[in-house]
Amino acid sequence: MNALSVREVSKVFKDGTEALSEVSFDIKAGEGVVLLGHNGSGKSTMFKCISGFEKTSSGEIYIGKDETTFLSDRKYRPIRKKVGMVFQNFHLIYNLSVFQNVLFGAMGQSRNFLKVSAPFASKKDREKAMDCLKRVGLDHLAKRRSDQLSGGQQQRVAIARMLMQDPELVLADEPIASLDPKAGREVMELLWEIVDERKLTVLCILHQTDIAMEFGERLIGLNKGKLVLDDAKKNISKDDLNMLYFNVDEKHGGIV
Repeated sequence: MNALSVREVSKVFKDGTEALSEVSFDIKAGEGVVLLGHNGSGKSTMFKCISGFEKTSSGEIYIGKDETTFLSDRKYRPIRKKVGMVFQNFHLIYNLSVFQNVLFGAMGQSRNFLKVSAPFASKKDREKAMDCLKRVGLDHLAKRRSDQLSGGQQQRVAIARMLMQDPELVLADEPIASLDPKAGREVMELLWEIVDERKLTVLCILHQTDIAMEFGERLIGLNKGKLVLDDAKKNISKDDLNMLYFNVDEKHGGIV
């Protein structure tokens, strides 16, 4: 079964910019895929279309068996419960504790702010939040304010918050772009360990080709909004990767 299907998706913005052009790919349940491309290649737009933050201009997107392409926010909400997201800039509430930020991961189940506020959360949710923090190695910092952590620690909190959702599909948008190389590698190792343990599906957007080749089972590449690479890591050469960071001559199909 496919955890995610993208079928001939195009996105044209109001100013006429074509960010995506008839992009299609499927990701099977349990697969770990990296989406690569230079700035402006369309990878962030693809992330937003899959996650429901942007509407496509044409084409279809399925999460599991559910088509999400043109759903309203209200109708998309139950599907979004199955999708855990990890962002480049962490998206924590920095004046609140680490523990409280992780509890917010349960918002999708209750939609009630009070029920995920630390003083009022159920014993089950409080215990689960601590288990999630323990899994990312930060249970000893549960009471600390999030803005007192390092960047690597903040991303670990974001991963713990994602785990609180019990997602089936994980979308990670440049999760190590704000981190130094050592912290970035540690975060990628942790994320991939958790995905493997829980048999989750992951689509991770990166621009670092070396990290992509180390962690991705399969690589998908975009250039100028077009799909130019989709293959298992073992079949991909350095030249294939270099193609992603040059302009594609649309008339002749070559690299310029």
